[in-house]
Amino acid sequence: MTAYLVRRTGTSIVIVFGVSVFIFFLLHTIYPSPAIDVLGPRSSPPAIAAWNLQNGFDDPFIVQYGHYIGRLLHGDLGYSFKLNQSVYQLFQERWARSAYLSGSSLLLAVIIAIPLGIYQAVKRNTLGDNVVTSLAFVTYAMPASGCCSTTASATPTIR
Repeated sequence: MTAYLVRRTGTSIVIVFGVSVFIFFLLHTIYPSPAIDVLGPRSSPPAIAAWNLQNGFDDPFIVQYGHYIGRLLHGDLGYSFKLNQSVYQLFQERWARSAYLSGSSLLLAVIIAIPLGIYQAVKRNTLGDNVVTSLAFVTYAMPASGCCSTTASATPTIR
């Protein structure tokens, strides 16, 4: 059992590392520097170069990735240039709302799914089973915006 847990943990670490490299590379390739967004579309090339130098966006890819991982391992989640504050502060301000929404949606899903699963197990290959399966496929295929707009009016306000 211990060997299994070690193997699974090692595999998970490799997968997380690979995904982080892939996403970082993809973002770096598509969007090498946020300087234009921060400074504005009419900013001069020397101003963009100075901003990139100051924020480390002129470093090679591997150096930027190393800095990113080093800061991440020390708990530095970065800085939001759009909101002018650290991501950690934003997380601290909003984690309770996210936990409430996630927890309530998980509770609702469990309250609905367990009885329907029991019903489907007992009434296998009946009309009711087929209807529940069809509804499950429809709700899986429904975009989140369509699903959320039908429940938005019933959601309590969180302060």
